[in-house]
Amino acid sequence: MSAWLCSDKHIFELAKYYVEKCQQYTSRKLTFKAAAQMLYDENCESLAARYGDDYTPIKIPVNYVSTIDNIFVLAKQVDCYSYQACEHDGWDASRAKEICETISSYLLSNHPDYDAAPWGI
Repeated sequence: MSAWLCSDKHIFELAKYYVEKCQQYTSRKLTFKAAAQMLYDENCESLAARYGDDYTPIKIPVNYVSTIDNIFVLAKQVDCYSYQACEHDGWDASRAKEICETISSYLLSNHPDYDAAPWGI
C-alpha cells in the first residue's frame, strides 16, 4: 500500500462537513480548526508510521467555504482519507476514524433516497 498526505482542501472539506452537519448529538463538539488539525495530525501519524517522514504544520484558515456539494464526492473523500490515515496502530481507536464513520453515516442517512426507502420489506 502506498499512502500520501491529503491536501489541505481535502482535510478542510471533511472538517467543515463534520463540524457543520454531524455534531448536533454529541457532547464532544469540535471547532473547525480543531477538527482540521486532528484530521491532519492523524494523516501525518499514519505516514510517519509507514515511511518515517516528518511534515510541516498545516495552516488552517479562519473562514473556510466548502466547495463540494455532491454527497458521493464527499463520501469518496472520506474513504480516501481513511485509507491514507489508517497506517498506524492508534487509528482504530482514534477520534479521526470516528469522525470519518460519522460523516459516512450521516451522508447516507440524510439522503432523500434513504428517507424514501421502505423500513422493512
